[in-house]
Amino acid sequence: MLEVRTAASGLTVAVLPGDFRGAAVTAVPAVSEEAVRRAAEEGLVVVRDGAGVVLREREAVVLTDEAALILDHPDAERGDEHAVEVPVRSFLRGRPGPLAVEVRQYANPRALPLDPVVSDPRARAGDVEVVRLRAGRAGGRKGSEAAPSGAACRVATDAEGDGWFTVHGARAGTARLLFSTGAKDLPPVDAAAPGSATACYDDGDALGFWAWAAGAAVRVLPDDWHLDAVLPTEVDFELLYREVFAYYEQLFPFMRDEVFSLADRCKVETYAKLVWQMCDPANKDRTYYMPPTRDLTLPKARLLLTHLRSRGAAAARPRAPAAPAPRPAAEPRITTRGQLRAALWQAVTVELATSLQYLYAAYTVPTHGTGFAYVRSGVWTPRQLRLACGDGGETLAKGIRDSLLDVAREEMIHFLVVNNVLMAMGEPFHVPAIDFGTPGRLPLPLDFALEPLHLGSLQRFIAIERPERLTGGSAGAQPTGERWDGPRTGTPFGSPSELYAAIRDGLTRVPDLFLVERGRGGGEHHLFLGAAVDSVHPDYQLEVDDLSSALFAIDFVTEQGEGGVLDAPGDGGPSHHETFVRLAELLMAERADGPGGQGAPWEPAHPALRNPTADPGHPGRAAVLDAHARQVLRLFNRSYFLMLQLMVQHFGESPDASLRRSRLMNASIDVMTGMMRPLAELLVTLDSGWRGRTAGPSFELEEPPVHIARPDVARRGFAMRFRHLAAMARECPGVPDRVPELMAWYAEYFAAEGRR
Repeated sequence: MLEVRTAASGLTVAVLPGDFRGAAVTAVPAVSEEAVRRAAEEGLVVVRDGAGVVLREREAVVLTDEAALILDHPDAERGDEHAVEVPVRSFLRGRPGPLAVEVRQYANPRALPLDPVVSDPRARAGDVEVVRLRAGRAGGRKGSEAAPSGAACRVATDAEGDGWFTVHGARAGTARLLFSTGAKDLPPVDAAAPGSATACYDDGDALGFWAWAAGAAVRVLPDDWHLDAVLPTEVDFELLYREVFAYYEQLFPFMRDEVFSLADRCKVETYAKLVWQMCDPANKDRTYYMPPTRDLTLPKARLLLTHLRSRGAAAARPRAPAAPAPRPAAEPRITTRGQLRAALWQAVTVELATSLQYLYAAYTVPTHGTGFAYVRSGVWTPRQLRLACGDGGETLAKGIRDSLLDVAREEMIHFLVVNNVLMAMGEPFHVPAIDFGTPGRLPLPLDFALEPLHLGSLQRFIAIERPERLTGGSAGAQPTGERWDGPRTGTPFGSPSELYAAIRDGLTRVPDLFLVERGRGGGEHHLFLGAAVDSVHPDYQLEVDDLSSALFAIDFVTEQGEGGVLDAPGDGGPSHHETFVRLAELLMAERADGPGGQGAPWEPAHPALRNPTADPGHPGRAAVLDAHARQVLRLFNRSYFLMLQLMVQHFGESPDASLRRSRLMNASIDVMTGMMRPLAELLVTLDSGWRGRTAGPSFELEEPPVHIARPDVARRGFAMRFRHLAAMARECPGVPDRVPELMAWYAEYFAAEGRR
């Protein structure tokens, strides 16, 4: 039998069962009014018959929300303590009440290994002061009336249990602050005894004391105030790296491995504003603040801002003209049919490359089922599952993965639209060779790559989709004397926005472009392409058969990519640029639970290779080495070939037919969704042969897809390829059964088509 009694008077308040864990407390039927009154005035104890007191209530409790303090070192030259005000709340027997609270500090000897006093094994708990403490609020100091600072202070809380004390640094280091209301709250070690510094701090919890003790942890940052004396003209990247970035480069390898190295000046200076936004002291209460340990000193932050401003000023400094004479008028970039064809080829290449890299990023985000397993195992939170995968259903609650797939789908539509412009000019359907690992094979001076989704890849996507109005360029024109003769002389375009502006201008300048008959410009039976497009051109079906439809096709592509092109009423939906900006903001703000409660960067994707390849001899890509992964990769790449081959065959046989009603186009879509996607989702979970990295789809072609002149031969060829793929897929472990089943279905389907 267990009884709850008042601590001093011993009156019984309640009776507990022998094993009271989870059981209800049973009150004594005849509890006296005196017992009830004493229970409010005294602490409670649990007493077992024959064993005495087995549990005693802790009557006085002191808490603070500021349990992890990061303090800047006092600035002796300016006389600024950089003090922090710490509120405390006191409770007496569970209710707010007044208490006398002693605040003591216990320095961490391990944090000061070079200090001969602290590192001495005989050091006592009071030998070193990391902080100075005084009772009261920081704003309450008034000259000589200010309470003196010391190694400890006494705080008297008011009737509501509220109290404050002020803390400022005495030297760089770390310490624990202990809130005590009596000797029973102190560590069970004589603080005056030799060796008590290590014993009292008790980093290994040998005393079993600090886990329940009331208090706060505090760190005083190094004295970096000398950096304020550095002249702005002396702040270069070498100084910035040595004084600011080098420490974090070692402490947080995530940046180096997943975004970019802080030692790369070009990268740091490219994203200088983003770096400052994440390191601005004003954002220390934000989840995206860097460093997550909050230990960037004010002088170092100011050094970073000085460098940012100096670089911005240098970039913004206008170059004085050589003479006041006015510049000649600009010439159009595109004035000939050949230049326009070359520019459209570049546009086709850009659209296919962007679609593939967005698909790759989407595939690396775990599926909803995998994400749900992450939640059950504690790797992800339910919020992170929703951010990454939505609700897992076919609803409007889409996550990052679905947003990327939507953008990739629209880029594939752009690939078809630009090809429709080419075919209206009498050119064949164009499928470019895409090699993400060879410089110069992709148009425009932008970074195209297959890599997992992370903040760095989103920044690349933002740069690719950035509207020309945000870059300050002059699309559609170039200085006199600078002519463009096609791909052999490089490209004068710096972004897709510039490229499409030049194409639009060229369409209006080059005469006699369109050779197709009106009404035979290809297209779709019906396809809703977004509010902006539907409101301006509700009957738009991707067709191009004259100048007007060609101009609208370019406007449609640009509207979905960068937005703000079609003057549509209401909200036309987010552009690709807006979508990527939003996703980047989500990733910057979302944090994962790290050790010790510290926020860590959230990893929303599998650690897949950057630019994987099936070719071990490729000089610019990472070869997938694992035998199983290579087998799945071959399946994927051959499926990718068939997807493109079916598309090419459709436009070769019936370029003006409906896309929706085309059996070849429907088969192409089925290959993408029913074969390529599950194979890619499998690949990003397989070992690549590189430590810590999984494999990924490489989108490589063993041969170029070309139109086959005889339809019956083409269909028999499709049947043979699907049959071979089905046999390969059945022998490949881990491939979902639906994949070889769909391949076998299409083998029979095209075999029957070939016999007709």
